Amino acid sequence: MWIAAVEHSAALVVDVRGNTGGCVSELLLEKLLKTRLLTTRPTHGARGHFPLHSHAGPVALLVDEDTSSDGEMLAFSLRESALALNSAAATDAGRTARLRVRIVGQRTWGGAVGISCDTVCVDGTIVAHPSFASLPMSGGDGCAAVIENVGVAPDVGVSIAPHDYAAGRDPQLDAAIAEAIAMIEGP
Repeated sequence: MWIAAVEHSAALVVDVRGNTGGCVSELLLEKLLKTRLLTTRPTHGARGHFPLHSHAGPVALLVDEDTSSDGEMLAFSLRESALALNSAAATDAGRTARLRVRIVGQRTWGGAVGISCDTVCVDGTIVAHPSFASLPMSGGDGCAAVIENVGVAPDVGVSIAPHDYAAGRDPQLDAAIAEAIAMIEGP
C-alpha cells in the first residue's frame, strides 16, 4: 500500500531484506518510478503533486543475502531505471537527473529464475522446477549474466555482525539512512 506521507518525504528507505520472492516488485517500481510533473497550488489548502502518489526524492534500497527472486528483480530494475533515466537527463542539457538510488547491504542471493509447481506426479506429489528466466532489455546473456548465481551487488556493502544483531543494532539500516541523507544534501 502506498502511504500518502511518502509523497511529501525528502527521501525513502525501502527495505527488501529477506524478501524471498512474490509479485510486489512491479508495483513498487511503478510507484517509485512515477515522475512528478507538476506541483498543484490551490487557493486554499495544502500543495499537492501531479500525478498523485509520486515521490521525487532519492531512494535507499536495503538488500541482504536473503533477498532473492522478486526482491532481486526490484533491486536490479531500480538500479537500471536510475541509470537509464540519469543517462538520458545527462544528454539533454535542459533536464536534471530524476532518480537517485543507492543499494545498501549485502549481495543478494542470486536466484531470480522463477519456478512453477505444475508438474503432478502419479503419486500426487508436485514437482517444482525452473520454468522461466528474466532477461534484461539491454541485451546481454539473460539472468545468468545479470542476477542468476551472481546476485545484485550493493553500492554500499554493510554487514550485520553477530554482536550487532545480539545488541539489536542494525548497521545496514543506519547506513541506508546515512545514504538517503547524503543524497538529499548532495548534488
